[in-house]
Amino acid sequence: KQENNPHIVTMKSLNDLASRKYDHIINATPLGKYHLNSRVQSFTSPLDLNILSKVSKPESTLQDMNYFPRKSLFQQLGESLKLNTVPGYLMLVFQALESYKKYFNQSLGKEEIDQIIKEMISYISTKELEVLNIASA
Repeated sequence: KQENNPHIVTMKSLNDLASRKYDHIINATPLGKYHLNSRVQSFTSPLDLNILSKVSKPESTLQDMNYFPRKSLFQQLGESLKLNTVPGYLMLVFQALESYKKYFNQSLGKEEIDQIIKEMISYISTKELEVLNIASA
């Protein structure tokens, strides 16, 4: 049960969140994400700069689970605090690599992985430009 595990803390609000410092902060919400072929209304983050600065420490790592946009506001806030950031598209690539390893019983090499990441960045960048063009129309 959750109550018996000292590593699980239930928080009732974001104010409770700011009472601690965290090694890893993961945005697993849809906040900050936008969709293909839709008008971008605003850029959001689950945490603002003030709360993020209270809950992080210099060695904290921020991970975004959203892979579109390539660099979310959440990630930009982390970068402005000079935190380690991991973009959401890497989560998508790493999931695919683990699935590949599981189903084919082999791993891809570094050069192949680097190529996949380059192609993912290129694809997302192209789609971002399309979405921004839709938004400005």
